[in-house]
Amino acid sequence: MAKQRSFGMTLIGGLNVLLGGIGVIAVVFVFLGSCLALALHGLDPRRFDLEIPGGPGSRHGISLLLAPYAGVLDALLVAAGIQTLRMAPSARKLSLLYAGFALPLSILDFSSVRDAGPFEILRIALCLLSPFYSVLLIVLFLLPSWKKAFAK
Repeated sequence: MAKQRSFGMTLIGGLNVLLGGIGVIAVVFVFLGSCLALALHGLDPRRFDLEIPGGPGSRHGISLLLAPYAGVLDALLVAAGIQTLRMAPSARKLSLLYAGFALPLSILDFSSVRDAGPFEILRIALCLLSPFYSVLLIVLFLLPSWKKAFAK
């Protein structure tokens, strides 16, 4: 008998694919932008001290270090979304794995919002929403009804 997928499961599966795909694309641009900034200004963070006191130079270095980690997490979110839409048992494991590893990253990234300029509203919004989405995934996939739906 085929498993029934609720509207909420379809919504979460679609959101996982959409947000993960956007995340993969964003990580590529962040990584390339950080590499370009470091190439143009050298590795000395003091050379980034243009507008923001304290300089965002350290942010470029952190972006380079976290980009591969974030890229893997975003690809994991896409895989979790596809598996959720297929109602595969691995969807629950992948989603919980993503949420468990993304939550610390989103909290770490949240600390960098204080350096955000006025035109970085999208980054600020993502930093505020990302921990909530991770917690939402944890709560949903730990619900008894979702456990049962994604059981073997």
